[in-house]
Amino acid sequence: MAGLLRAKLEKVYSQPITLTCAGRTDAGVHARQQVVTFGVRGKKVEPIRLRNSLNALLAPSVVTSKVSIVETQFDARYAAMWRQYRYLVLNSEIPDPLLAPTTWWVDKPLHLESMQEACEALIGLHDFTSFCKRPKDIPNATLVRRLLQAEWTVEPELNGRHELLRFEVAGSAFCHQMVRSLVGTLVDVGRGRFTATQVGQILAAKDRSLSSNVAPPHALSLWNIGYPGDETPVWLPQRTT
Repeated sequence: MAGLLRAKLEKVYSQPITLTCAGRTDAGVHARQQVVTFGVRGKKVEPIRLRNSLNALLAPSVVTSKVSIVETQFDARYAAMWRQYRYLVLNSEIPDPLLAPTTWWVDKPLHLESMQEACEALIGLHDFTSFCKRPKDIPNATLVRRLLQAEWTVEPELNGRHELLRFEVAGSAFCHQMVRSLVGTLVDVGRGRFTATQVGQILAAKDRSLSSNVAPPHALSLWNIGYPGDETPVWLPQRTT
């Protein structure tokens, strides 16, 4: 998405553009909300006109919902306080072709209560080495992250035969493949391959080989990004005045 958006911005402004994205996504991952910042030289930016131009060039696969002029020091990545991802699992004996582009089909029954119980060990500040792909260019990079939310819920039945499971996870930041690795391991808890207690043990071991294979990318979406002044989500402590 970033490369495509940058190319269109360079076409609009006839100059090289450097984009900063609030959240990085793996190939194949969707984004319901993504925030980017960029600067232009010697050109007047008209927000509504730019929004309409980008949508004419990119919609409907990529849509610009809002364009704002911000202070020079504002950075989409470093100003973000939290990021929330959503992952969808279709737990059904029979797949659904209409849901296939955005869900991971798992045909064996999953034990949702165990999957949710396993999430308890993940909340808070931890070293997520067991669930992250270490960056090759920064071998000593820290993989310590703070999770603010990790929960499974059940969507209403579809056509009377489907059970759509939704995993929502939020944190201050995420490392490479972290969410997909967490989902893969939690689904294996639902399958009975791990117990809920073992997830905490895998986390503490700091050993990537102990966790499950990463879940497919197409069922994951960057769902929301929080900035100072935004409404406080229910899973965060509410602000006091």
